[in-house]
Amino acid sequence: MRYEIYTDGATSGNGKANAPGGWAYVILRDGHLISQNSGAEVGTTNQRMELTAALRACEEVEQMDGFASVKLYSDSAYLINCFKQNWWKSWRANGWKNSKKEPAKNEKFWKRVKFKIFPIFVIEHRLGNNCIKVLTIKICLNHLRVLRHKSCQSGLLRGEV
Repeated sequence: MRYEIYTDGATSGNGKANAPGGWAYVILRDGHLISQNSGAEVGTTNQRMELTAALRACEEVEQMDGFASVKLYSDSAYLINCFKQNWWKSWRANGWKNSKKEPAKNEKFWKRVKFKIFPIFVIEHRLGNNCIKVLTIKICLNHLRVLRHKSCQSGLLRGEV
């Protein structure tokens, strides 16, 4: 079976303490929508949300069919370049240090990489110009709105703890 995964992640106030973020994905099997999921976190980054969407989607496909052909679409240059340029493999080989000998970002996510389990895994850049990508973005933004509302009520976005 052939699976297509469309992912997105975002934050409001990227890099700031208590920045709310959201992630989302949709999964198609042989062209038909079979699953969608999303979530949110406080105190995160764009990169982590993009990675979370991709990891969770691939883990779901692995549970359904570990021998699948998977094509993952993302608009995250970080996620795409980490695969296409094998950054994560170099980090792993160098004890999770980057080329500057600094700790690689998002190490805990990259240690969970299971994409190699699929016989065919392709990752492609996709801009937000198709209906499935728009759906994924809408799901992600919905989670961000809910999280911002809850954070405002609890004082998190005002810097209160």
